[in-house]
Amino acid sequence: MRICLCDGGRAGANQLGQHLWQIADTSHRTGVSMKTAIDDPTFAAIENHRQAEAAWVAVCDDEHNGACDVSIARLTELLTMTPTSVAGCAAMLRHVAKYADSYDGNLLENYCAEVKEPAGTLLIRIAGALDRASG
Repeated sequence: MRICLCDGGRAGANQLGQHLWQIADTSHRTGVSMKTAIDDPTFAAIENHRQAEAAWVAVCDDEHNGACDVSIARLTELLTMTPTSVAGCAAMLRHVAKYADSYDGNLLENYCAEVKEPAGTLLIRIAGALDRASG
């Protein structure tokens, strides 16, 4: 993270404070250690997408607009990264599953019920297994 010092450090300190608050909030909401939340960039990417999606939903008007573009960019960023921790893997799986579910879609949505139903909970079940294994 780059910190701007052009104003004597005030803006930089504010940026750093916001960044640390975001890490602490992520750590609290996910139950991972602060070190894991800092070391694995997956948590920041999830939070960035969560915030961008919330901003888009707040102005949702069925139009493809700037807020939608930001949300899509953050989701793409998240989906192209590889978590660096087991906790990051579990968090990414949960986030993607929750996001897909919020849009009435899930893994293998277009398949028959005997495939679609278990596929709908697969990501969450894998996340739970990762949690138990790293427990």
